[in-house]
Amino acid sequence: MNAQPYTPALARPRRVMVLGLAALSTGFASVEMHRLLAAHGTTVPEMFVLGLFALCFAWIDLSFWSGVAGFIQLVSNQRVPGLRWPTEEEAAKPLSRRTAVVMPVYNEDPAAVFAHVQATYESIAATGQLDAFDFYVLSDSTRAESWVAEELAWSELCRR
Repeated sequence: MNAQPYTPALARPRRVMVLGLAALSTGFASVEMHRLLAAHGTTVPEMFVLGLFALCFAWIDLSFWSGVAGFIQLVSNQRVPGLRWPTEEEAAKPLSRRTAVVMPVYNEDPAAVFAHVQATYESIAATGQLDAFDFYVLSDSTRAESWVAEELAWSELCRR
């Protein structure tokens, strides 16, 4: 395996390939769609549809070519630049950055929501890196009984 550290230059050929193939495919598909729409002349709404088609097709096409590139890299057993498992020495060091764990809630069962928050908390605590994480529950609940139950469940979870 290649032990070379990640640099943006390592990813450039793959990015150029993926973006180039996506641009070519989108261009070809857009030309074909234009030929289809222009059979009896092109109107303003048809040009609008063509523009939306090109945007949507480019989005899907980029995902497709990214997947193909990832599959090729996986099959060829090449290391993805910059992505790797940490060494034992790196894993033993405390995390140097903080991470927010956010749980959005909207009129949901507080028991289930806070059971998930607790499970996440316990999982992170088991790694020994809990000091690097902050937990937040963001509630958009509209029913008074829901947000009161959420407040009580959060208070109970914090107490435990």
